Amino acid sequence: MGNTDDEISLYRQTGGTGTKIIDGPDDWVNVSAPHARIRVTRSGSGNWQLEADTSSGFSGYTSMGTVTDNTHNTSAYFGLLCDYSSTRSDKFFFDNFSVSALPDTSGPALDSARWLGNDSVMLYFNESLDPAPANIPGNYTVSGGVGSPNAAALQGGNRVALAFSGGFPSNTSFEVVAQNMADLQGNVTSVDTTSFFVPLSLNYRDVVINEIFADPTPVVGLPEAEFVEIYNAGSVTVPLDALVFSDASTTSALPAGSLAPGAYAILCSEDDTGLFSGMGTVIGLSTWPTLNNTGDNLSLSAAGTLLDEVNYARAWYATSEKRNGGWSLEQVNPQTPCTGQTNWRESENPLGGTPGTVNSIFSLAPDTLPPSVTGVSVFPPAEIRVTVNEPLQTGSVANITASISPSLGNLTYTYLSATELQIITGNPIDTGVAYDFSLSGLTDCAGNVQ
Repeated sequence: MGNTDDEISLYRQTGGTGTKIIDGPDDWVNVSAPHARIRVTRSGSGNWQLEADTSSGFSGYTSMGTVTDNTHNTSAYFGLLCDYSSTRSDKFFFDNFSVSALPDTSGPALDSARWLGNDSVMLYFNESLDPAPANIPGNYTVSGGVGSPNAAALQGGNRVALAFSGGFPSNTSFEVVAQNMADLQGNVTSVDTTSFFVPLSLNYRDVVINEIFADPTPVVGLPEAEFVEIYNAGSVTVPLDALVFSDASTTSALPAGSLAPGAYAILCSEDDTGLFSGMGTVIGLSTWPTLNNTGDNLSLSAAGTLLDEVNYARAWYATSEKRNGGWSLEQVNPQTPCTGQTNWRESENPLGGTPGTVNSIFSLAPDTLPPSVTGVSVFPPAEIRVTVNEPLQTGSVANITASISPSLGNLTYTYLSATELQIITGNPIDTGVAYDFSLSGLTDCAGNVQ
């Protein structure tokens, strides 16, 4: 206020440097004994307004100017600086100071929502909430038939955790409505909405490898080209570009598309897609993992989660005619969590396979057969390995009992894989001695005990 131009202006102070950011009109206080009421306001977005009233009686503020400046968003001090000559040292008078925030008259806003997993959603508001309405589950509703949560808990002042009991299909967007939210000043927002996304969540065997055609020669009835059929055994539509198909040496991402529950898709080389036209959904892969005739380890995954794995072998064919080519291997039961040789058989369809449709040997009959030993290998001085025909429950070895005669002392059991058991003997194995060996207590994936 003052200066050589007799103005009222606004300065920004940074350290010892003052910068004029609003230059008020000249000669506004060009009188012998000026007096003024001055008001400075700042909005939350950094809009400054300088106002003044120099009338003898208060007649209302007049704007000296506005500016947007976000150089400083907070301040820890307020004070006065008087720059004067010695003859003016007793000519100042100050009164009626008020330094405060503008009153909050707006209700809280729902900024965003985030899916936390485990049927939980976190809501984020722009300010602290009154706990009373914030902790009422009925004040929140989620679209898609989900409804209100079982519980709502205010956390950290401006976050509300909602807990539900299910109803969230993956790969889906939802809208959440919050009503009757109040801030700590009592301002109420009657209704506010935002949205959140539940990402794709697939579990083991939701999508399965269902048919393998590794040796198309000689031609029986199918095209002379390799294929692998996949099947959606789950309950949600799966975006195909979330899936990755691999063998032991090559990995290939699937292109965009979708696979509905209960639907099949034929995977093949991009160059062979025309050969399977009319047989169902055909997906050509630019990088095709060539299938070995004698056997290969195939897998299907999504976002790093293994969905299915088949380590097939030519020995899985029961007849030499079909083993020599032109016939596919088909999965018996795509719904069972148990995989392995016992759930696969050679196709019985006269064409040699069933790409894009239900398998010829399809059955949902439960597995009631216990696992059987397919091989025993000895590795002196003290190791025996046992392989079986189907995956085992590998969580515990407590029920396994091996009998060896002559005795080899105490035995220690360890699963090397779902189909291979290691036995370490307490005494060395004598390669010149014939041993009688029996094994019991192996439990397969379906719970059948040997």
